[in-house]
Amino acid sequence: MESMHHKDNHTLIADLVKDLPKRDLPIVYHNAPLKDVVRAMVETVHSRLLYVVDDEGKLLGSISLGSLMRHVFVEFHEPRVHSRSMIDSLVNETAEHLMRPRPLCAAQDDAVRDVLGRLVADNVKEFPVVDDQQRVVADLTAVDLIKALLIDKPQ
Repeated sequence: MESMHHKDNHTLIADLVKDLPKRDLPIVYHNAPLKDVVRAMVETVHSRLLYVVDDEGKLLGSISLGSLMRHVFVEFHEPRVHSRSMIDSLVNETAEHLMRPRPLCAAQDDAVRDVLGRLVADNVKEFPVVDDQQRVVADLTAVDLIKALLIDKPQ
């Protein structure tokens, strides 16, 4: 285990990003209707988090599968709410209404060790990687980190 700590002292987020398999970024635009948010969540295989971006692709917030479920199926949480409200929200609400602003993110030149500390402290399982313009360029999951640091690491 000691060698892993030594290795990730010098490993940057960019080092992990370059080895990621090709996959679509889980992104939705801030003005996407709720039905498109639901579709994006369903079509994203590797992630249970969507990143909400503005028209220039800059990160605004995130939407977790849990918060989307609670919102879409609100009548199961609050029996006084009629199921008709679910249909109304699919038409009238946007990604920006559901997002949690300012999610934890990482820059490509951040040290993996520093990012891991923040992830563990905040119990975060996945996060976007942004460029210096705050545009999402990649996303990493806890599984990606485990694979890179514990499975694929050089002996």
